[in-house]
Amino acid sequence: GLIDTEHSWLTPLVEKDASAPYKYIVAYHWTMAQFTPAPHNFHPTNFQERLYAVSVLFVGLVLFSSLIGSTTALINQSRAEASKKMLEADALRRFLADHNVSLSLGNRIIHFLKENRVRHRQVVESDVASLQILPPSLSTELHYEAYGQMVVAHPLFCRVNAVHTALMQEICHTAITEKAVAKGEEPFRNKAPSKGMILIKGGKFTYEFRQTVKYAPGKIVEENDMLCEAALWCPWEHHGNLISNSAGSIVYLWASNFQAAAAQDNDCCRYFKKYA
Repeated sequence: GLIDTEHSWLTPLVEKDASAPYKYIVAYHWTMAQFTPAPHNFHPTNFQERLYAVSVLFVGLVLFSSLIGSTTALINQSRAEASKKMLEADALRRFLADHNVSLSLGNRIIHFLKENRVRHRQVVESDVASLQILPPSLSTELHYEAYGQMVVAHPLFCRVNAVHTALMQEICHTAITEKAVAKGEEPFRNKAPSKGMILIKGGKFTYEFRQTVKYAPGKIVEENDMLCEAALWCPWEHHGNLISNSAGSIVYLWASNFQAAAAQDNDCCRYFKKYA
């Protein structure tokens, strides 16, 4: 081998009859020294060894530089996010103080914002930018599979899906959007106009029904529940408040888009009118 014909950096170890574990530790120490400024007393003694050492140094330089760059970028990003949060918190406190907001209300606002800053909300279509470039055919199929099962749970749309699947696909594609909601958020308030039907896709909500000058005890609204169907057929306004008890998502079936899609099929349009 190499150590039989010329001097090598292994020669001292062979002369000392070093054990295999000791040789392994020496090799590991030498390897770590190429990636860090740590000293080492084993050095190349011939051309082959020096060429190998230079190659390892070059690879180590690239890897070490990449590691330093990634670590620096991560630290800078963390600092920027922390600075942004501090500036937002300071601006919020100044706003509350400048506008003489009461301490109790200010604490509720701060608590709400803190809760929703750390909570992982559900991912909806608008969060995925790449879905916006899908061709209409793929987008239609995606919306039908994503929302169709929820919508056809309603007897009317179950019938439409059975006799006219293409129309049901068009409704899912053009008339439905999904929105993620945070805990404490209010999808609608009393007396606000309703622009369509609401389907609960995830999470729990409390519906407070308005009775004359006070609200009735809240009713729990959960996944797969439906609200405001009347808005599909006539002008409608909400008669209570819907408040989210947890992070979740709701699906809107917009009345104007639904009516436009339904008008494309005369038979289904007459069926819708009869139902309404």
